[in-house]
Amino acid sequence: MKFLRNLRAVWSYLSASPRRLGAGVPEGLDRPVRALATVSAAWGVAMVMLWHVVHRLTFPALLHWIFPALACAAVWLVGPYRWGWMALARSATPSGGRWRAVRWAVLVGLGAWAFAAFHGLGWKHTDAATQLPGWLGWLWPRAMYRVMLLTPLWGAWAMLVTVMYHRPTDRTDGPTRRLAGGVSAGAAAVMLAVPGAGTLVSLMSVEPAWRRFVPVAAAVAAAILGGMGLTRRFGGVSREVLLGCNVLTQLIFLTTCSLAMS
Repeated sequence: MKFLRNLRAVWSYLSASPRRLGAGVPEGLDRPVRALATVSAAWGVAMVMLWHVVHRLTFPALLHWIFPALACAAVWLVGPYRWGWMALARSATPSGGRWRAVRWAVLVGLGAWAFAAFHGLGWKHTDAATQLPGWLGWLWPRAMYRVMLLTPLWGAWAMLVTVMYHRPTDRTDGPTRRLAGGVSAGAAAVMLAVPGAGTLVSLMSVEPAWRRFVPVAAAVAAAILGGMGLTRRFGGVSREVLLGCNVLTQLIFLTTCSLAMS
């Protein structure tokens, strides 16, 4: 099935090692948008489930939100998005093997930031009342869970908008070149509408009202400016640029949601 092939290709692009991906361009990257949205949404569900399970196993005996936040941050850093985090750490340090220790220190710092963002989000209980019957309560999960579901979608959109603003060059790797060829302005606009509208609806209980727009503005700025900065740092659009911009946008969105909901 063509869609399954697209899913496998997008998953490989996000999670495969550079050596493995460099062995060939995955088939299916020429139509990445729907598959990228699906993979991102599935990852959001997985993170919510992880938080919920760890929270059930450790609360209230073990320090409130520390263990769920630690689990989510750790899986975020060492799971499928690990190459994005590595790219972000690499972008913050000069090239060369002698800077390897510094890059690892930057990576640890990013992990601490991710933990702090998750931990801060865990304390947010404010939410709008709903009239849904109990058996439909899953349609309106807790506010923090809604944010966690939307976070990967913002990262996916960041990848799309980056290839819209920065077209491939002769230095662009083959997988990124194929992915960029399958992204249109219309698809990027639709992909922005989904997390954008979802964020405003999810935060409709936040007061004052202007604070609901802060995470949206921050995510858009992180995607655009982050894409510009990473493209300049790596000398053109590439897989490192897209994956780094993805996790940067996710981190900024998660952090600003935590602050806006306080």
